[in-house]
Amino acid sequence: MRIGSMAKCFLILFLILGIRDAYGAIIVSPSGGAIDGGSALISSSGRAWLEYGALSYGEIGESGMVAAFDDPFSPSIGLEASVERPRMGDGRSGAVLSLGPLSLLLSSDERLLAGFSLDMDGFDAAVLYAHGHPGDGGMQPGHEAKGGYGAIYLGADASWRFLRFIALGSFSPDLGFRGLVSAGAEHGAYSLHAAFGSLLPLYPDSPSEGMGIRGSFGNDRYSWIFAASFGSRPVFSEEYMPRRTYASSVLRLGDWVLEAEMSSTLTAAGRRRHSERFSLSYGALEFGYDTDEGPFAILDLGHLRLGYEDGGAIVGLTAELGDGGSRVQLTLTSSPSIGISVRAHQ
Repeated sequence: MRIGSMAKCFLILFLILGIRDAYGAIIVSPSGGAIDGGSALISSSGRAWLEYGALSYGEIGESGMVAAFDDPFSPSIGLEASVERPRMGDGRSGAVLSLGPLSLLLSSDERLLAGFSLDMDGFDAAVLYAHGHPGDGGMQPGHEAKGGYGAIYLGADASWRFLRFIALGSFSPDLGFRGLVSAGAEHGAYSLHAAFGSLLPLYPDSPSEGMGIRGSFGNDRYSWIFAASFGSRPVFSEEYMPRRTYASSVLRLGDWVLEAEMSSTLTAAGRRRHSERFSLSYGALEFGYDTDEGPFAILDLGHLRLGYEDGGAIVGLTAELGDGGSRVQLTLTSSPSIGISVRAHQ
């Protein structure tokens, strides 16, 4: 659930600081943009990140089982219940409890999700229940409206030598069953997979493609990842055949690293979106251009971080406190926003 005020953020901050054996960092940022190291993030937008023993809380929609059921044609797919640090902007938060090969997931962000994943040697399985919202959809719901129906999602991921097979299924008493199968080969950095089918939309903005390919190749100097997916031909004249493409490459020339990323989307409603990001880094210096955020340049010297990104200047300072290993980090941007991180004694 999202938190609505900075007062609640500071309350959570003091509660976490009160845990004597806590480890990692706590970050407070009114803009949600100070995400740099540590184990907890608290911001006025309600995004939080916490790792404490077997319990994790943070972004659940960027990878793992939620991402697989939401977008089975993504460049990389996995069925483990996983949590990541939230990025700037919107996202979906949840908690994961890891108990050896078994992981439990729970989220109430946008819709109630409850599930588990099982990670074994050469085989992964996942089950996710998505609670529905009564009254969603209407008489003739479109693809976007169907994201609110209650449904159960099942997944299995099996690998044998260089072969990999993935089977995903979804069932709703209101919409019936939909399934997807994926098969491919993997060897080191080389891979090629093809997928066919579709799942019931997990969210209103879930993609609607029905077939896709993804793959990768490379070595220590150069690597490339790509993905492409396509939907069925439109039934009505005002609709379009949805499609998405993604490509990412990394070139290493000694201490220099050149990265490029591109994504393009056309929805069934005809909405287009295209974004690109280029960066060049050398040691502590990284600079480049993002078509969504504009130019950026960052110099990270450990205790001092200077730069410009997302339309604002950045100044970050890190100081050690005493001999206990505690650290305090202050980050200022000209947006304006402020970020503070504290590393508790381990």
